[in-house]
Amino acid sequence: MLTIKMRYAYEESYIPPRCKNPRTRDVVGECLVNIPSANSCDAPIAMRHKSYCPISTINYRWFNNHLYKRVPRREHYSCADGWWTITELKKYLARDYVPRYLYGENEQDCIEKCKETASNYLILNGNQVWEKCGEPRYVIVTFGLGHNHASTALMIDNHYNDNIRGDFYFNALDRDNAIKHCLQVAKNRGDTNSFSDIKKSSKITVYIPEAVRCNPAQEAGPGDDFLNTVEELTEIAGDSFEAGLLVICASMKGGL
Repeated sequence: MLTIKMRYAYEESYIPPRCKNPRTRDVVGECLVNIPSANSCDAPIAMRHKSYCPISTINYRWFNNHLYKRVPRREHYSCADGWWTITELKKYLARDYVPRYLYGENEQDCIEKCKETASNYLILNGNQVWEKCGEPRYVIVTFGLGHNHASTALMIDNHYNDNIRGDFYFNALDRDNAIKHCLQVAKNRGDTNSFSDIKKSSKITVYIPEAVRCNPAQEAGPGDDFLNTVEELTEIAGDSFEAGLLVICASMKGGL
């Protein structure tokens, strides 16, 4: 277990001497937080898949009923190569400046926030920084106005997008249905050039089935009403030009 000192801050109300009206001031403090540690045996690989931006393989480890991904340096430093280090994690958590969005309601609330932040990380094999992440899942994403104006794709994401309707999501064990549905969406939109890429899309390899828990049918929402309408108009249009005209009319009707 790695122990780090974190700074926290919150606002408190006070009445200055010889004043009647209360003011507010920042109260800054420090507390010790613990980051769990494990070895590869305690946190086995639960899933993996290929990523194309950049080209790599993403591994997901399973520890205490949570999935973790190793943290690349590019998530904290623009265009940086390699992996985030423990030294950089310590510097990040122990920074002097407390961002306003991390302010708590009071001292105890701040301490709980600090503990929660630290619990999102995992030190693997003594020198690797991993972070809790959302479960990888398949998602159907459409681009353009159909009829090969752009494409229809089957992609992998770690969270739900409120703009995308629930029946476009599939968990990691449901790849066959994801491909089948995606091909049907592409067919309905006239994106025939997308068929080959859909069939070859990245696969989520599952090693620990019990780590697959997401249930899009119950968890994902209905999507954005206007974007759903755009999908419907794209499907009924005869070509991308007609689809564009229909979308423009729908936009004007909706006041967008």
